[in-house]
Amino acid sequence: MQETQLRYAIKFVADMEKAVKFHRDVLGLRLKFESPGWSEFATGETTLALHPASDKNPAGRVELGFTVADVETFYRDMSAKGVVFSMPPKKQDFGGVLAQFVDSEGAHCSVGVEAAKKSGNRSFVTLIGRGGIRWNPSRPYLASLARRGPNIAMMST
Repeated sequence: MQETQLRYAIKFVADMEKAVKFHRDVLGLRLKFESPGWSEFATGETTLALHPASDKNPAGRVELGFTVADVETFYRDMSAKGVVFSMPPKKQDFGGVLAQFVDSEGAHCSVGVEAAKKSGNRSFVTLIGRGGIRWNPSRPYLASLARRGPNIAMMST
Protein backbone atom coordinates (compact mmCIF):
# COMPACT_ATOMS: atom_id res chain seq x y z
CA MET A 1 0.00 0.00 0.00
CA GLN A 2 1.29 3.45 -0.89
CA GLU A 3 2.12 6.06 1.73
CA THR A 4 -0.48 8.77 2.39
CA GLN A 5 0.84 12.10 3.69
CA LEU A 6 -1.17 14.82 5.42
CA ARG A 7 -0.05 18.02 3.69
CA TYR A 8 -2.84 20.53 4.40
CA ALA A 9 -5.28 21.40 7.13
CA ILE A 10 -7.72 23.77 5.42
CA LYS A 11 -9.70 25.93 7.84
CA PHE A 12 -12.72 27.82 6.54
CA VAL A 13 -12.95 31.35 7.97
CA ALA A 14 -15.56 34.13 7.99
CA ASP A 15 -13.00 36.97 8.05
CA MET A 16 -9.67 36.28 6.31
CA GLU A 17 -7.90 39.37 7.63
CA LYS A 18 -8.95 38.67 11.22
CA ALA A 19 -8.02 34.97 10.92
CA VAL A 20 -4.58 35.76 9.43
CA LYS A 21 -3.86 38.25 12.23
CA PHE A 22 -4.89 35.70 14.88
CA HIS A 23 -2.78 32.85 13.51
CA ARG A 24 0.23 35.11 12.76
CA ASP A 25 0.17 37.68 15.59
CA VAL A 26 -1.40 35.72 18.45
CA LEU A 27 -0.35 32.11 17.78
CA GLY A 28 2.97 33.14 16.18
CA LEU A 29 2.70 30.99 13.03
CA ARG A 30 4.95 31.97 10.12
CA LEU A 31 2.86 33.33 7.24
CA LYS A 32 3.89 31.83 3.87
CA PHE A 33 1.28 33.45 1.64
CA GLU A 34 -1.72 35.73 2.09
CA SER A 35 -4.62 36.62 -0.21
CA PRO A 36 -8.35 37.24 0.22
CA GLY A 37 -9.10 33.75 -1.16
CA TRP A 38 -6.31 31.65 0.34
CA SER A 39 -3.62 32.12 3.00
CA GLU A 40 -0.99 29.67 4.24
CA PHE A 41 1.10 29.21 7.36
CA ALA A 42 4.24 27.10 7.74
CA THR A 43 3.70 24.54 10.50
CA GLY A 44 6.32 21.92 9.64
CA GLU A 45 5.42 19.06 7.31
CA THR A 46 1.77 20.15 7.14
CA THR A 47 0.56 23.57 5.97
CA LEU A 48 -2.31 25.37 7.66
CA ALA A 49 -4.38 26.98 4.91
CA LEU A 50 -7.22 29.45 5.45
CA HIS A 51 -10.05 29.66 2.91
CA PRO A 52 -13.20 31.82 2.96
CA ALA A 53 -16.24 30.10 4.42
CA SER A 54 -19.29 29.33 2.27
CA ASP A 55 -22.71 27.73 2.63
CA LYS A 56 -21.10 24.35 1.90
CA ASN A 57 -18.16 24.98 4.23
CA PRO A 58 -19.14 27.21 7.18
CA ALA A 59 -16.61 29.11 9.29
CA GLY A 60 -14.75 26.81 11.64
CA ARG A 61 -14.96 23.70 9.45
CA VAL A 62 -11.63 22.04 8.68
CA GLU A 63 -10.80 19.90 5.65
CA LEU A 64 -7.71 17.73 5.40
CA GLY A 65 -5.63 17.56 2.22
CA PHE A 66 -3.50 14.47 1.59
CA THR A 67 -0.90 13.55 -1.02
CA VAL A 68 -0.19 10.11 -2.46
CA ALA A 69 2.08 8.75 -5.17
CA ASP A 70 -0.85 7.70 -7.40
CA VAL A 71 -4.41 9.00 -6.99
CA GLU A 72 -5.93 6.28 -9.21
CA THR A 73 -4.34 3.52 -7.09
CA PHE A 74 -5.45 5.26 -3.89
CA TYR A 75 -8.99 5.51 -5.29
CA ARG A 76 -9.06 1.83 -6.27
CA ASP A 77 -7.56 0.63 -2.95
CA MET A 78 -9.76 2.83 -0.76
CA SER A 79 -12.93 2.07 -2.75
CA ALA A 80 -12.24 -1.65 -2.22
CA LYS A 81 -12.14 -0.92 1.53
CA GLY A 82 -15.53 0.81 1.38
CA VAL A 83 -14.36 4.45 1.35
CA VAL A 84 -16.93 6.68 -0.39
CA PHE A 85 -15.62 9.26 -2.86
CA SER A 86 -17.59 12.47 -3.39
CA MET A 87 -15.34 13.17 -6.39
CA PRO A 88 -13.49 10.33 -8.11
CA PRO A 89 -10.04 11.02 -9.59
CA LYS A 90 -10.43 13.74 -12.15
CA LYS A 91 -7.91 15.59 -14.28
CA GLN A 92 -8.03 19.30 -13.45
CA ASP A 93 -7.52 22.32 -15.68
CA PHE A 94 -3.99 22.75 -14.28
CA GLY A 95 -3.07 19.19 -15.30
CA GLY A 96 -3.12 17.42 -11.94
CA VAL A 97 -5.43 14.59 -10.91
CA LEU A 98 -7.43 15.10 -7.73
CA ALA A 99 -10.11 13.23 -5.79
CA GLN A 100 -12.25 13.89 -2.74
CA PHE A 101 -13.42 11.26 -0.25
CA VAL A 102 -15.59 11.15 2.85
CA ASP A 103 -13.94 10.01 6.09
CA SER A 104 -15.47 7.94 8.91
CA GLU A 105 -17.00 11.06 10.49
CA GLY A 106 -18.54 12.37 7.26
CA ALA A 107 -15.87 15.01 6.62
CA HIS A 108 -14.68 15.61 3.06
CA CYS A 109 -10.95 15.16 2.49
CA SER A 110 -9.03 15.93 -0.66
CA VAL A 111 -6.20 13.89 -2.14
CA GLY A 112 -3.73 14.71 -4.90
CA VAL A 113 -0.35 13.63 -6.18
CA GLU A 114 2.74 15.00 -4.57
CA ALA A 115 4.34 16.89 -7.43
CA ALA A 116 8.01 17.29 -8.27
CA LYS A 117 10.62 17.58 -5.57
CA LYS A 118 13.06 20.42 -6.22
CA SER A 119 16.16 20.99 -4.09
CA GLY A 120 14.54 19.26 -1.18
CA ASN A 121 11.37 21.36 -1.41
CA ARG A 122 8.07 19.71 -2.26
CA SER A 123 5.14 20.94 -4.25
CA PHE A 124 1.66 19.86 -3.24
CA VAL A 125 -1.73 20.05 -4.83
CA THR A 126 -5.01 20.23 -3.03
CA LEU A 127 -8.52 21.00 -4.10
CA ILE A 128 -11.72 22.40 -2.75
CA GLY A 129 -14.49 21.86 -5.28
CA ARG A 130 -13.43 22.48 -8.86
CA GLY A 131 -11.17 25.39 -9.72
CA GLY A 132 -8.18 26.42 -11.73
CA ILE A 133 -4.62 27.52 -11.22
CA ARG A 134 -2.53 30.26 -12.79
CA TRP A 135 1.23 30.42 -12.21
CA ASN A 136 2.74 33.71 -11.11
CA PRO A 137 6.13 33.81 -12.89
CA SER A 138 7.50 36.48 -10.53
CA ARG A 139 6.92 34.11 -7.57
CA PRO A 140 7.45 30.60 -8.97
CA TYR A 141 7.14 28.97 -5.55
CA LEU A 142 3.56 30.20 -5.24
CA ALA A 143 0.59 30.01 -7.52
CA SER A 144 -1.89 32.75 -8.17
CA LEU A 145 -5.34 31.55 -7.35
CA ALA A 146 -7.79 31.57 -10.22
CA ARG A 147 -11.28 31.79 -8.76
CA ARG A 148 -14.24 30.23 -10.52
CA GLY A 149 -17.25 30.84 -8.34
CA PRO A 150 -16.96 29.50 -4.78
CA ASN A 151 -14.51 26.79 -5.75
CA ILE A 152 -10.76 27.08 -5.69
CA ALA A 153 -7.70 24.99 -6.45
CA MET A 154 -4.20 25.78 -5.34
CA MET A 155 -0.61 24.61 -5.48
CA SER A 156 2.19 25.63 -3.18
CA THR A 157 5.62 24.65 -1.93
